[in-house]
Amino acid sequence: MMFEEWKTRYDRMIYHLLHQYHITYDFDEYYQLALIKLWEIHESFDPTRTAHQDQFVYMKLKFSIIDELRKRIKYKERYHPVTDEVLIPLLDCTEEPVAFLIEELAVSLTDNELLWLKYALLGYNIEEIAGMSDRSPSAVKRWRKCAREKLRLNDSFTFKSVQ
Repeated sequence: MMFEEWKTRYDRMIYHLLHQYHITYDFDEYYQLALIKLWEIHESFDPTRTAHQDQFVYMKLKFSIIDELRKRIKYKERYHPVTDEVLIPLLDCTEEPVAFLIEELAVSLTDNELLWLKYALLGYNIEEIAGMSDRSPSAVKRWRKCAREKLRLNDSFTFKSVQ
């Protein structure tokens, strides 16, 4: 059986699995990953070893989606920008509004560093910020490094670590 026939046969199964796990944010990306996994299953499938092809494909696709979800959750827990000791105090301050604090920080930060800070507070990662600003990820990392150093040196704010 050709892969195109497999794709036609199991396309609804992929959509079912993606909806079952409430995947909406990166739906197209997960769909493409599931198609790649389906192709791998197609290439390695041996009908003599498995009597139930549909169940076999379903379980393989299901576990590959679960593995991808786990990998991304682990990545977000490790690299989420708000876990940095510098970012949370801006949101924890009850005496002054966050916008005022950012304006006050703008005096010491360059435009690019301030751009990184604003996007990081909104939850964007390095690659997304680089794409929105038409710069390389290494340039955005440099902005982040310089901004963090300046914010750590700023004595008017007390920073606490969030684990």
